[in-house]
Amino acid sequence: MTYLYDCGNEVISVWRSNNEFSTKVTVQTNNNGHYRDFDRTIREDEVGKFFTWNQHKIYLDNFKKISIQDVKDKLESGEWITSDELCQSIMSEGIENVRFIIPVYEVVSRDPFGLGIISCSPNRHIEKKCHIVEEFNRNVRDNYKFKLYVDEYDGQTCKYTDMYVTDLVSELRSGFAKIA
Repeated sequence: MTYLYDCGNEVISVWRSNNEFSTKVTVQTNNNGHYRDFDRTIREDEVGKFFTWNQHKIYLDNFKKISIQDVKDKLESGEWITSDELCQSIMSEGIENVRFIIPVYEVVSRDPFGLGIISCSPNRHIEKKCHIVEEFNRNVRDNYKFKLYVDEYDGQTCKYTDMYVTDLVSELRSGFAKIA
């Protein structure tokens, strides 16, 4: 995921893996349209993990945080948001504190034998308030997919939905989904 860091008088863009065993970051520069990437080694001291850039020590946890309210404001004003910004705002806010109102597939038939099998229609939706539950390969920090569970499940819709982060961002931009 790409993070922004304050570095002296400038803000730098840094890509870093969310793998805790990663040993490098990539500083991405733009000099009048000429883009270059520079790898930097991650080191650790008594304060935490860091890398250096232009003689500055930059700690990995000190990225420029964006709030979920900032993301909402950007969406309302028509500004572009990225999946990185959405994920970082969710992590900053606390995963358990963020809710989305999204269209969830409506249940159209139930298993008559009581096995719990239901059929949902991709053509019929009901807007529901949902929260993120992290599972294997569905972590916010991975910026890949979210598993969104309905807050107050009433049986009218599917209990949860898997959604690519970029799809959720597109739905937020287009107004089909909202940040609650």
